[in-house]
Amino acid sequence: MTDIYNAFQKRVVEIETGLGLTAPFYYKKIDDYQETTKAYILLVHAEIEKYFEIMSAKIIYDSLERYNKCHLANRPLSSLLSTNLYTVNKPESFNEKRTDYIVDADPDNRVNKFFTKYVSEIKNNNGIKSDNVFSLLWKLGFKKDDVGTDLLLLLDSYGSKRGYIAHTGDCPNKKLLNYEEEKVLVSQLSVELKKLDEYIDSSNFLDSSTDISKVSSILYV
Repeated sequence: MTDIYNAFQKRVVEIETGLGLTAPFYYKKIDDYQETTKAYILLVHAEIEKYFEIMSAKIIYDSLERYNKCHLANRPLSSLLSTNLYTVNKPESFNEKRTDYIVDADPDNRVNKFFTKYVSEIKNNNGIKSDNVFSLLWKLGFKKDDVGTDLLLLLDSYGSKRGYIAHTGDCPNKKLLNYEEEKVLVSQLSVELKKLDEYIDSSNFLDSSTDISKVSSILYV
């Protein structure tokens, strides 16, 4: 497993412990558990969102570092360079540099600008639904089967629930929340997320020597 996934798992445990959700569920107190369970859903959602953002950033950061060392683009970087992040026009000469759109004659500068633009898109991400995940990972060359249909369906469901709670303060269909059921759902999400993480790890997209905190600082500081 990657360090990013392990950090996610650790945070889930910390959230459950901090909110007191490790205690046995007592159905007669279900009304008392509602706000705590809502907080659990919102906090775990934030950690899933963070996983995808940091993972996406680290994949392309490590890909760019590899390119800068040996001028070879791996699949994530090659895929990113083939996406329409910029309006690309041919420069008039090798000396031309423009800032309004990417027309730099230097290929290394163009590659680095794609990285900067993609990081900006990660920063603007706001959610974990399949559309959000598609927007991040498709640009890096991921296919639907790489991500997993089951994971995408779970993310859509969890993202919708989180959105309803966050924007209305209530639960979908006025349903009372059982935090044991929510923990089971998070466990299912973790299992499917682990499959994606194992695929990423086995694909050698990541450089283990890269400090994750450095990548995080690019996004959140």
